[in-house]
Amino acid sequence: MSGSASQTSAPLLSVSFEGLDAAKPVSDPALDRIAAYLTDRFGLTFADHAQVNLARVAAAAAKQFGFGSLANLALQIESPEAERAAVPWLIRELTVGETYFFRVSEQFAALREIVAPDVARNCVSTGQALVRAWSAGCASGEEAYSIGIALAETLPGFQISVLGTDINRSFLARAEKAEYSTWSLRGVSESDRERYFDWPTPASASLKPELRRLARFGYLNLNDACFPDLLTGTAGLDVIFCRNVFIYHDTQRVAQLAQQLSTCLRDGGYLFFGPSDPVPAQLPGMKPVACAASMVFQRTGAESERPKPPSKAVAKSRLIEKRAPLPARPPRRPEPTSVPAAPPAFRKADIAERALSLANRGDLSGAQDLAEEWLAKDATDAPACHLLALIHKEKRNPRLAMRYVRRAVYLDPNFALAHYEMAELLAAENRRAQALGCFENALALLERLDADAVLAGSTEIRAGWLTRVIRTRMKSLDETSELEELAP
Repeated sequence: MSGSASQTSAPLLSVSFEGLDAAKPVSDPALDRIAAYLTDRFGLTFADHAQVNLARVAAAAAKQFGFGSLANLALQIESPEAERAAVPWLIRELTVGETYFFRVSEQFAALREIVAPDVARNCVSTGQALVRAWSAGCASGEEAYSIGIALAETLPGFQISVLGTDINRSFLARAEKAEYSTWSLRGVSESDRERYFDWPTPASASLKPELRRLARFGYLNLNDACFPDLLTGTAGLDVIFCRNVFIYHDTQRVAQLAQQLSTCLRDGGYLFFGPSDPVPAQLPGMKPVACAASMVFQRTGAESERPKPPSKAVAKSRLIEKRAPLPARPPRRPEPTSVPAAPPAFRKADIAERALSLANRGDLSGAQDLAEEWLAKDATDAPACHLLALIHKEKRNPRLAMRYVRRAVYLDPNFALAHYEMAELLAAENRRAQALGCFENALALLERLDADAVLAGSTEIRAGWLTRVIRTRMKSLDETSELEELAP
């Protein structure tokens, strides 16, 4: 890692943080190093008042996970040992998980009344029946499920797919269980509580199975260059909610994130921020939506429709046209008869690029047609199989996704992304042992690559990022297995 956290080499001394004054900034080299790592790795920033909380949490982490002192934790903060346990614990304690179903009712009214009908019209115009949404920073899942319920109720007959992501693994585990206290339901009417939930006890609610299937969850760090990308399910989306995430980032990073999120939308897609999020006044290619709710924007496509400057060849030809005409040349002698030129050869790279472009714009059906054409011309092409696997996964067709990803691995055993995708599909089927084996295969392949190497089959995914994601997923699967073994 190249951030400031890895550039500190001076000896670190740690002070005691007992009885800290929350109004005064904390100054300690070890704490500064931990803060720099968290900023570099996750984009989290710590103003003076937040440093006091960071000091307490970091000191507790050093003690709980056997580092002995804050200085030792700071020195080892980038080690596999720290990133396996202490860092996730720090993230859990430093990020706020306060949320509930249908939070900010005005925005969900806009989703039902304005956004959903327009998204449906866009889908019909492109011959698709799949509506895709992303809850970025989903916490324990209430927001993602709320988006799914609102879209499913407003758009009967459409397939709804909501992706929920977060950097807090404990939140994601709770989201997948879909079990909530009545406090999370304080924005849900009594009648809807009965429609949406089963009630094992009067104080605990379990989301009905058909509603749980509307959403899926996964780890994603918004500070990583892993979106927009079809591999992460973050390209060509109809709706994105990213609310109360920007409070952890500085102004410059907020502007970058807001713009990057907008590129994850298909033209005409919608982006929801939190009402108090410090979003820039101007977002290129986006326009505010006129509705009772604030902080709702629509992608206009203006960026992609903006005319490009003329190429050098075009500019040169225009200059030549303004000159005086040249004298006519004498007629050439007829050339000897030659064999007609052969038709242009099949350019696999062109079809691949067009297919990826369509998928990233949300036209999964068009991308599927091109990928199938690509595979028909070259039945041994592993990237074509991998792309079809990703498309069918997004379309919620895991059987076909598995068929194509198995074929990709068979055709190219060194295809790291295909091994990773097979592991995720197996994990979704609760086949944990097989999933762990595929994750291990992917890790073995990634270890041969530089951390910054862009992986074959993607446009942005790098080896280092996928390595971290796989380790996180393997730990999550191991913990789930342990809990099931301990269950009565």
